[in-house]
Amino acid sequence: MIKTLDTITEDHKESVGGKAYSLAFMHQRGIFVPPAIVLSEIPTAEEWQGIKKWWNNLGEISLAARSSAVGEDSEDFSFAGQFISILDIQNFSELENAVVTCFNSLKRKSGQAYQEFFSHKAPKMNVVIQQMVEPQFSGVFFSMDPTKQEDNSQWVVEMVEGVGETLVSGQVTPYYFSKKSYPEDLPHKFKKKYLEEILKQGEKVRAYYDFHIDMEWSIDMQGNLWILQARPVTARNSQSSHKQIIDWELKRLKNSYSEENIWDGQTFAEWTGVPSELTFSVWQKAFAADGAYGAALKEIGYAGFRDGEDKESLLERVFGRAYLNLSLLEPLYFGEIPFNIVADPRPHLKFSWKKLTLKSLFLAPLSFFRMLRVGWRVQSYRKDYIDKAEKALIQFEEKELKYSYAPEQYEKWTSDQLLKEINDAESLFTQKALKWPFVLIILIESTTQGLEKFLKKSFGENGSKQMLNEWMSHGLHTETMAMYDIFNESELTKDKVFNFYSAYGHRATGELELSHPRWIELSDTLFKKDKKNKKYISKKVFDENYIYDKIKEAPLLYRQVLKEEWEILRSLLELRETWKMQIMKPYARLRWYVLELGRRLNLNNEVFWYSLDEISNMIFDDINVLERKQKSKIFSHINFPTVVSLEQIEKSLKGEFNHSQKIMEGVGISPGMVYGEIKVIKDPQKEMDEDWPENIIIVAEATDPGWTPLFQKAKGIIVSKGGVLSHCAIVAREMALPAVSGVNNCSHIFKDGQKVWLDGSHGRISVD
Repeated sequence: MIKTLDTITEDHKESVGGKAYSLAFMHQRGIFVPPAIVLSEIPTAEEWQGIKKWWNNLGEISLAARSSAVGEDSEDFSFAGQFISILDIQNFSELENAVVTCFNSLKRKSGQAYQEFFSHKAPKMNVVIQQMVEPQFSGVFFSMDPTKQEDNSQWVVEMVEGVGETLVSGQVTPYYFSKKSYPEDLPHKFKKKYLEEILKQGEKVRAYYDFHIDMEWSIDMQGNLWILQARPVTARNSQSSHKQIIDWELKRLKNSYSEENIWDGQTFAEWTGVPSELTFSVWQKAFAADGAYGAALKEIGYAGFRDGEDKESLLERVFGRAYLNLSLLEPLYFGEIPFNIVADPRPHLKFSWKKLTLKSLFLAPLSFFRMLRVGWRVQSYRKDYIDKAEKALIQFEEKELKYSYAPEQYEKWTSDQLLKEINDAESLFTQKALKWPFVLIILIESTTQGLEKFLKKSFGENGSKQMLNEWMSHGLHTETMAMYDIFNESELTKDKVFNFYSAYGHRATGELELSHPRWIELSDTLFKKDKKNKKYISKKVFDENYIYDKIKEAPLLYRQVLKEEWEILRSLLELRETWKMQIMKPYARLRWYVLELGRRLNLNNEVFWYSLDEISNMIFDDINVLERKQKSKIFSHINFPTVVSLEQIEKSLKGEFNHSQKIMEGVGISPGMVYGEIKVIKDPQKEMDEDWPENIIIVAEATDPGWTPLFQKAKGIIVSKGGVLSHCAIVAREMALPAVSGVNNCSHIFKDGQKVWLDGSHGRISVD
């Protein structure tokens, strides 16, 4: 059925959708809105002829096809950006395709996810066909400032040059006008009379509706004002609301920390996106006074947390993401000393006059002794630590480990038993399981620095990092690589699929996030039945002789030490991967127990938006969940360097980093060069079943070994986080995939389909 704006009445309000009804409401009251018709379903052949006639009567103009779902742009739900609008339609064929696409947008995953997010029933779709406005300026008018809802007298106008999509999508920062900051000098050709007309029409529309509005507008090339949309002000659909949350978070950090404060995200280089509340709260306990990280520090000889100390966790949220507060970490190394941790080029101690006090001077001898002792123990007893870590792993496997995915068993437990199992799994993971992996990580960092030092002396500054990269390409064969080999073989028979799940079903794509399903939960979807597009990457040959031949090229003085340092580093890295294979088992159990609790309470996956303490105490506040989801969505578009300071955060938020260059520099973490097509991945699970072209280069914030099914379909990797020793680097090298890390915000810089040259040997990306 086709309706014009003149024929839509209040009786149609619940059937044509918020956008269409709003346009009709304003048009019938003399507000200038572009001519439009509304379709409630895909037109018949006869109706298409009527549409063609209507278009011809308008003259040679461009059209836009815009979704108008029932419930969209309502007081409760905006569905902002969830459905498709297609602009600048030039011919009838384009119009037919656009209309069909808009109706089908109701089936898009993002729209369905939005409905699930707000527990909203599937809406009915309508499509508005409307005259396009070629804008000089576009923007939004708020009859009240949505960030200050206690004061409803303050209007706000946001404006951009050109089309308004750049404002809604956040691509540019808009000009901002308000009643409190009425501009004296307007930007460029934006005339004062334009602003006055926007305010006049905005107030008129607000008066007609009798509630505060969020109104989209455009000024065409002739200076005419057109109103494109009006809806009730809600905090959710406001760009200013996003700005308020970002400003609030920055203010919180400034009020809580000094300018010298530094956060390090390298420990969680595999974490993609903003962690859920449950995930973050679990890892936060691992870095608290009684957690595994403090135990690892003491094992090596550092000061660690004092016994009985009730100190906050070292792990903190910075714009939603997980970072270690290096300033809190300083005294855990050697006690109270006049040193700061400096981030560049890697975190290290530097003398600070500000911290030179009588107390630090008094404690200096003890601290100096502890420094020497730790340095000596790390250098002299690394093999002993490896032996202890191997023995602890055997004990962990024999005594502590239960691995079973048995939903039918969990259903039989009482709620008290289920809560006890949740707390036991958390304690096992955060206090015991993580201790030795943390010890290995600390030793890996120290050993790498030593090996790089001797490589520089032997082969020069420029070649040392690349050589270390090449050594790890040829000289490592980890548990992760074994998992990859079995994954390939498992696609052949049902028995091998069963064996794969038995050994590795507790792993997952993006496995540090507890809300992500483990592989055993995915059943057959992990292994595609259609093999016609399946591509296998031949395994790299493990060639230890390559490394020893290179060592023979070093000066005689350094050959033995290079051999010893390399063999220790290799043992540490391979043992770290084996430990991780085991510790993810209690972590998976924790997920399954929490899922069962969520099922009983009708929370389902919402349960992951509550902290561990809230779950343990059965405190479930859905208002908190809504707020956490909103912040997570906003913060997911913000990405800082792995090691970041307050100053860098502010610069990044102001857009003072230039990413427009044709050549980008990062860190080469897996050698080789490849030419390919960008595929930006933000939710790896959704990509598992997709067929890709032959030459895909994955771009992501970070990856982990659980990305193996995606890695085997790719030709190269670009990530924001993860160094040469990261899991991403190890897996990429083992699979012969060139990879570059350290390209901050890469998942937002690059776009799907871009063609690039990726040079993993030198850490360089060239955009075609």
